Amino acid sequence: MDFTFGLVSLFLMLVLPGMIFRRMFFWGEFSKQLSVGEPIVRTITYATIPSIIIQFICISIYDQLIEPIDLGEIIDLQKKLGNQTILFKNDNSLPIKDMVFGNFIWYSTGVYLTAAFSGIFLYLIVRKLKLDIKFKLLRFKNQWAYIFSGEILSFGKFTRAHTKSNENKKEKLKHIFPYLDVLVKKNDSETTLYSGFLKDYELSEKSIQDIDKIYLADTKRYIDSIPEPKPIPGEFLIIPGNQIQNINVHYIFSVDDEKKKKRRKTTWISRYDTLLLFSLMGSIPFHLFHFRIIDHEYYNAFFILPWYQRLLVWWFWNIFYSILFPFKKQSKDEIEYKWIGWTIFLKRFAIILIYACIMYFTIGSNYMQAINDLESSL
Repeated sequence: MDFTFGLVSLFLMLVLPGMIFRRMFFWGEFSKQLSVGEPIVRTITYATIPSIIIQFICISIYDQLIEPIDLGEIIDLQKKLGNQTILFKNDNSLPIKDMVFGNFIWYSTGVYLTAAFSGIFLYLIVRKLKLDIKFKLLRFKNQWAYIFSGEILSFGKFTRAHTKSNENKKEKLKHIFPYLDVLVKKNDSETTLYSGFLKDYELSEKSIQDIDKIYLADTKRYIDSIPEPKPIPGEFLIIPGNQIQNINVHYIFSVDDEKKKKRRKTTWISRYDTLLLFSLMGSIPFHLFHFRIIDHEYYNAFFILPWYQRLLVWWFWNIFYSILFPFKKQSKDEIEYKWIGWTIFLKRFAIILIYACIMYFTIGSNYMQAINDLESSL
């Protein structure tokens, strides 16, 4: 296939959005599902389907809220871009500079942002609602993530077996971390057993089903001639995956009621934080694109400002978020949120005041002038 602008345009419209969507959907413990052993043709095929859906959604929104879109004009433009005989310098009907730096770049940015947020949102829906645990069709290929996290105990037969083994316990057990017994083969006749808390693990580059190496903390080694295991000094022990014969998993559970109470107290704070973040990120299109459905003079005047000034306004709301959510966690392992303290709060407030003053004497004058121009034109 000849390399043309049309081919590049098709890739940007029908492949790249899907690749961004899949990249943001497969992340964290499941990120290697994209990078392991997937042929380029299959990658493009899998990316095309979500790209078409995302383009359909974005075109519908753009057509209804911003300005009408002529699909016939887009198809004709695509044909012209695919024509190798076209000379952009002499063809006055195709102002390539205006096309790229005009609405196209903003529309494409909106499409890519939509693809990214859609991937993250769908991932959160699947994981938060445990749809991948309830439905095998939605399950990720990294089986080790489910095994080491204890989520495998919620799978079908595992659920019934686990419930039966704990039928005499009234409290609901919660998995914290796994303790592993790893049988390692050193040569054809010698094996060694190691035990320790799982610190981390890495998957093989060739197959997502295979472990490349595991990291054990507080590791002990068992020797046949010594009845008691021998502690291994160091922060953690690295065991290559190709030496592992089998793994025995012990799950460490918690029934700490005090921690459960703290989690209940911080649930609403966490939801409030999520709502603020989604509101902040969801407001980006309203700062970049002029939605026709919102017909108000203040909103219309706002889009007379240059795009970089509109982004500075959005950045002000980003800073203001630190005032609306004055809580923090000391570390990722912390359960409850804590008040940041008056010193940090007042520093943030001072930064917001300084930023607001700068905006008032720079952007504010332009904005008021835009409002006056609109009022005088009516």
